[in-house]
Amino acid sequence: MGDNVIDMRKYNAARTIESIATYYKDQGWFTIPLKYQTKQPLEDSWNVAPLDFELMKQHAVNQSINIGVLLGKRVIDIDLDCMESRMLAPYIL
Repeated sequence: MGDNVIDMRKYNAARTIESIATYYKDQGWFTIPLKYQTKQPLEDSWNVAPLDFELMKQHAVNQSINIGVLLGKRVIDIDLDCMESRMLAPYIL
């Protein structure tokens, strides 16, 4: 794998919210707990003070949640939700 490619296999083995949150933390990213099956933050202060990782794990144990990542400067998120977007990605990204 190239220098910029991260091997997700060690994180995805369990495919739990905790393992995915750990992967994000290991990348230096701040995680945000989201309401299950939405992109709506659980906490009103999500953009002021990123949630402590241990509290994030506690949210994951106590309820079904999604995880968001607080992006910074020069970082973007591109959703490749359909087959056509995934086919075009190597040519346009």
